[in-house]
Amino acid sequence: MARPRLILLGLLLLHGAARLAAADLKPADVEFFESRIRPVLVAECYECHDAKKQKGDLRLDYRDGLLKGGEEGAAIVPGDARKSFLIQSMDHSHETLQMPKKRPKLDAKIVADFVEWVNRGAPDPRVKAPEDSITP
Repeated sequence: MARPRLILLGLLLLHGAARLAAADLKPADVEFFESRIRPVLVAECYECHDAKKQKGDLRLDYRDGLLKGGEEGAAIVPGDARKSFLIQSMDHSHETLQMPKKRPKLDAKIVADFVEWVNRGAPDPRVKAPEDSITP
């Protein structure tokens, strides 16, 4: 009987931590994410990295998906854009990962926005994995 209670307690703690993390976001960080980061993720990344499809075992449609990463490891290292595979693939500095695949390199301003976002700590209000992402 104690084991189910421990599991329930653990789930409640995780849920509370996720809510707290979302509550700690600064409005300016949420605005930056919603106006400059999410639209690019939806337009350029969700086609291959969302709830429906996870190439390289990578999901980019919620925060923990970015942190967990895929076959290459974590997609982002909050606070350090240089160590983030997502940035390396976007600016084509990674030797094998260059995204978006089979399309032109993203505009330098877009990459700079992602660098700024990751260096800010990658604030992301998407704490829960969506069952179905919105793809264009």
